Amino acid sequence: MPKHAQSIRRALLVAALSIATAGAGAGAPPATMIVGAATAGADLEAPGQLRAVRQAELAAQATGQVTAVLVRSGEAVRRGQVLLRIDAPGARAAAEAGEAQAAAAAVQLASARADFARSQRLHEQQYLSDAALERAQAQLRSVEAQATASLSQARAARAAAGWEELRAPYNGHVTSVVVAVGDLVGPGQPLVGVYAPGAMRVLADIPETAAGELALGRPARLSFLPGSCTGAPAQVAQWTLVPAIDARSQAMQVRVELPELSGCPPGSLVQLILPLRAARVSLAVPRSAVVRRGELDAVYVVEGEGRVSLRNFHLTIGPNGDVQGEVSAKQVTVVGKIVGNIVASERIEVRETGRIQGDLIAPRLTVAEGAVINGAITMKEAGSLGQVRPAEKKPDIAHAPTPSPAPAVQKVN
Repeated sequence: MPKHAQSIRRALLVAALSIATAGAGAGAPPATMIVGAATAGADLEAPGQLRAVRQAELAAQATGQVTAVLVRSGEAVRRGQVLLRIDAPGARAAAEAGEAQAAAAAVQLASARADFARSQRLHEQQYLSDAALERAQAQLRSVEAQATASLSQARAARAAAGWEELRAPYNGHVTSVVVAVGDLVGPGQPLVGVYAPGAMRVLADIPETAAGELALGRPARLSFLPGSCTGAPAQVAQWTLVPAIDARSQAMQVRVELPELSGCPPGSLVQLILPLRAARVSLAVPRSAVVRRGELDAVYVVEGEGRVSLRNFHLTIGPNGDVQGEVSAKQVTVVGKIVGNIVASERIEVRETGRIQGDLIAPRLTVAEGAVINGAITMKEAGSLGQVRPAEKKPDIAHAPTPSPAPAVQKVN
């Protein structure tokens, strides 16, 4: 048996099932069973999101105050339809100033052309030297250039003033409206999100370490939530691994191009199942030992001295997850809430909505803006994590609490 397979051989606590079904008392030790390593399927599951190919965040082009919001999220819009209005007095004043400068430049250009024509007549009558004519011609070219610059500035100012009305770039639907009447906005600030029905794509992130295991060129599978996206294909022949690594998450992106899908709005969650070149070795857990809490699965592991923890290769605590206890895995992604320590041999990722009350130990850590961590953070090399144990009180197995009905941990692979 491989060394890593021996290290994951543990006793599996099924208190959540056995206590409820066998009617054991609160003080009775929960039933356990021994599980070992087995060959898993040659697939990698990655949580992804459905996006529209034509999807945009419309931003302000001038500083001003929002005076009217004419659409709401989910509404259908037509190309050129006014979505909101902005009162931008600075842009209007700049446009008026640009028009005045352009008018003044036009007057100067007319005068310069008249002067040059007069100089040409004098030169033909030999009353003006060649050098004087050349100076008059140079002066005319300079005024022409100034007039052209003034006209361009006036056009730019008019365009900026025209952004007081934000219009839809194409027929589609509004995905988000992030401002309200009275808000002060500035250039580049996102205001309204829109998308056009049509071609879609699935975007999913996978760990950098798993990219080399993918079997490129083989079909991938898609799994949507039950009852959603009924017209979506269950299998796709072509998918793309983007050859770039995100500097913050150390992840690589996989893209799947899809045709127009009915009943599948952008933002829908999808599980992308990618083929691997070889099968993986993992724990073989009996189905009866898996605790189902809503959309998430979890198992309890008993180690030496009655220490209870949650174990898996890649754990994702979903947005509805509320875990009480230690989590130890190869990779851990926290989107929900956990009260307990987290140990990862490769990476811990805490999303914007993640809430952690406990210590974190991993070689790499990614924390998104908005995440909350109350505990110590220890960066350890991957080879040394096998000896790391977070400092916490070890509970007696006989008094391990019965899990609450809240969701626990989602098994990703």
